[in-house]
Amino acid sequence: MVFPEASPEFQFHLLRHFRFCDEAFLKDLSHTLSLDIAELKQQMKMQGSFFKQEFAENPVQLYHRLLSEISAKKIKAVEEDQKIIFQILFTKDEYTNGIGLDALINMEQVEQQQNLYRSERAGFSVWMLQGELRPSWQANLVFSKEEQTLLPRTAFSGIFAPSFPDKTRMNKSAFLNAQKFWDNHAFIVP
Repeated sequence: MVFPEASPEFQFHLLRHFRFCDEAFLKDLSHTLSLDIAELKQQMKMQGSFFKQEFAENPVQLYHRLLSEISAKKIKAVEEDQKIIFQILFTKDEYTNGIGLDALINMEQVEQQQNLYRSERAGFSVWMLQGELRPSWQANLVFSKEEQTLLPRTAFSGIFAPSFPDKTRMNKSAFLNAQKFWDNHAFIVP
């Protein structure tokens, strides 16, 4: 399988899964996309799962690291609704404190006294929970498949989460699977 390079737009998207990024990278990406560094740093403030600095210092380093792991470990892709998904597992021996922090929790793990509430995210109402993000040893790399071309779409640490349910761009099966997942998981907000 031939993997494409990480486009500047993909790199910008991945910033939402970083809390730290080296300044040289931000400066180069800022110039390439004609954006202020402040706009890039704003992207890094989005709530959600993120990678630790010890694992990757910027989106390009992350992308190449994940591609290297896919090749070295011969990880098989899962195809789902025009997406190619790679789930890469790391060990506690490799990363004692995890490769990142996961901002999702299964509702079965939520204690009754915890305060759940609903909030809109990307046009969909999701469960939210105030709490601590949890260490993760899993990375997910997602491509879209357009004809015979792979396009990198996202990468994130933590359990695999489908896109938010959207009847306008999902077939019925994908919509129902996404809806079931998001009805049974909550975002953890620090």
